[in-house]
Amino acid sequence: MNRKKILFIVHTEYHMLITISLICDRFINENDYEIFIVQTIDNQGKRFRFVKDLSDFNHITYLELKYDESDFGYSPEFNNYVNEISRSVIHTCVIFNKLAYIAFFSVKLLKPKGTRIILAPDGAAAYATISRFTPRWSLLVAANTHKFLWANRIRKFYFYYPTLVYGAMKEISELWVQYPKHTDNRSGKPTSKIDILKSPESIKATRKFFGYNESINESCIFYTNQPFRDDRINDFEIYILKKLSERFPKLPIYIKLHPTTYDTHRKRFNELAQVRIIDSTIPAEVVITTLKHSIILSFWSTAMLIDNSTCRFFWMFPLLENAGINLHKMTIKSPSEHLKVIKSIEEIGEITTS
Repeated sequence: MNRKKILFIVHTEYHMLITISLICDRFINENDYEIFIVQTIDNQGKRFRFVKDLSDFNHITYLELKYDESDFGYSPEFNNYVNEISRSVIHTCVIFNKLAYIAFFSVKLLKPKGTRIILAPDGAAAYATISRFTPRWSLLVAANTHKFLWANRIRKFYFYYPTLVYGAMKEISELWVQYPKHTDNRSGKPTSKIDILKSPESIKATRKFFGYNESINESCIFYTNQPFRDDRINDFEIYILKKLSERFPKLPIYIKLHPTTYDTHRKRFNELAQVRIIDSTIPAEVVITTLKHSIILSFWSTAMLIDNSTCRFFWMFPLLENAGINLHKMTIKSPSEHLKVIKSIEEIGEITTS
């Protein structure tokens, strides 16, 4: 049986969510495909804190790879990975973070062998334009990439000048995005539309993988927290949540914490009225698929990009701009009609149950 080998290189729960969705929708036939998932594990160990369940799939090989980009020491596990893919014939390699050292090297190694390289979603980067000119950043990323490879005994120099332009890596064959018409495709790469958590099969498989068997059986405000490193945004986030509590006093506010949100900021959420904390590394999208007649919002979280027809979705980043907090020369637009960008809390309107 000559099955096509598909390699996914994932770093986050969001990447894994997309991976499972793609497998269910595109690579489900085990007679045609052999799937390899490489999931990296950083030294902090804050991610993937649950029992993973892929028992319904017979054609998936799952590898956990210790890999931390802040660690420039030799990694036997990374070296074993390099040796393995060097011997393999991979039909398609799906990466999410094109700047990750492991993705960079995998692409450089596999592309000359005829592998199709796919860039899949990593946050809202496909729909954002960043106007910064970043030569110092580009040189630093290139230097650290080669430093990492050299530490792992890969004695080869690649010309590399990374940019913040989405998809701007010559080896990338195609961009897989949810909303091709709204993609900031200055790289000029071919695009292909993908669905995320739309099919019943993908929703079922994703919930099983993450072990999510619960449901929020009430109308609510569902807020997706993001890991801000700017104290002004953290303070404004608390301010907005208080305003939402005042605006909708009868609705509970569920806050889905990001795995890397600082502990000091987590404590501030617990002090808010009406708040119920979801402190789990399970992606917010998995929870959103179970909600009914609720308000779902964030400043610009990617979780808002999936749809649930019974709920209403809002991005609130203009509120930051109105408060004088700039987004570091980032311009972002909603790529879908279901996701409304609001400039004030009053634009949300009242919640309905029909």
